[in-house]
Amino acid sequence: MKDFDYDSLTKIEKIIYNSIKRNPGSIQDDNVSPERNFMNIKSQLDNLSAWAIEDDGFVILIQPETKHLARCHFYSENSTYNWLKAGKRITKFIFDNFPFQKVYNMFGDRRMSVVGKRGGWKHEGVIERAYWDGEKYTDLYIGSVSRDDYDKFCE
Repeated sequence: MKDFDYDSLTKIEKIIYNSIKRNPGSIQDDNVSPERNFMNIKSQLDNLSAWAIEDDGFVILIQPETKHLARCHFYSENSTYNWLKAGKRITKFIFDNFPFQKVYNMFGDRRMSVVGKRGGWKHEGVIERAYWDGEKYTDLYIGSVSRDDYDKFCE
């Protein structure tokens, strides 16, 4: 049961909610329902402890961990969306408008590391068998980009 009125959500919130519903394996906390997980994200957005930026149907949720480091989560309107172009623009926006020196993400899908590299991100490592995908334990792939590395990538 939903704890919110879907029609009252912003475009960004709808993209996040639909992405979580479409791919429950992408949710941040697999101990709660997709709806409760979405409400946790919405609460962070409402109290400004996280920010979300949208570009052409692609959303990056930014969760600061320190004043220099933030974790990002990726969501899209549809599962076949080409994240590369919008992701590059949003990464640039993050470094142009926030004080973070580095942003990172953890992916359950190894292919996202390849996409990230084409967008200036680098592969940081793997946490083996760290995530239950509903059927088996899978690896988490860590990708990141620093402000300096992104500036060099854009040159």
